Amino acid sequence: MLLENRQAPFADPYQERRGQNILSQFGYVADGLFQSQKEIDNWADQTALGNPRVGDIKYKDLNGDGVVNIYDQTKISRGDVPSLTYGFGVNLNVGQFYISAFFQGVSGAYRTLDDIARVPLAASGNDGNSYSNVVDRWTEENHAEHPFYPRLGVGTAVNNNNQPSTWWVKDISFIRFKTLDIGYNLPKGTFKSIGLQNARIYLSGVNLLYWSPFKLWDPEMNTGNGNTYPNTRNLSIGLQMNF
Repeated sequence: MLLENRQAPFADPYQERRGQNILSQFGYVADGLFQSQKEIDNWADQTALGNPRVGDIKYKDLNGDGVVNIYDQTKISRGDVPSLTYGFGVNLNVGQFYISAFFQGVSGAYRTLDDIARVPLAASGNDGNSYSNVVDRWTEENHAEHPFYPRLGVGTAVNNNNQPSTWWVKDISFIRFKTLDIGYNLPKGTFKSIGLQNARIYLSGVNLLYWSPFKLWDPEMNTGNGNTYPNTRNLSIGLQMNF
């Protein structure tokens, strides 16, 4: 917890950084999407963030002054360091067969998407990249209140949507099937004539599966845009012999 940062007190308590965990992230509180020009006209003025259009994210005016700007930022995430890390496993032997498996997971971890994950077609040098869910967005035909993406836009035309806000905060909790080792130990004395003391046939794997509410990329990757090499899945099958 941050006890002191030598900043002057904020006028509004919701902006206070002190008393929050070190990795807390601050931004705007999203309140759905604008569904009509009339709704934009009747909403707090948020042109400080960009010129809003129908299909853009609307943000809450937390201090009630009729304007959405930096003074309406508040804590939106505790950050990507989990509040709980856990693991569990099993080791089982049945006759000559054995199996060992280990699972690990985290909960209470959140990441704020950025860059191409927030605006896939932004004019940032990465405008050729997009994710498979790029079609899950607001369109004139699809007036969904909470699609993954707001309306499609390019460059500065979507500055309003390219703001740190609760819209882009994603739960990256996960459970991972981390390791598996399954095999068969040959009975002692097998092939004793050739000097073989013991042997086993095995199948092993690392990073086999994971389950997470976050679907765009491996939630264990330390990135807000997926632009990092992911954990690799490794499978091995072999025969181990000791003479």
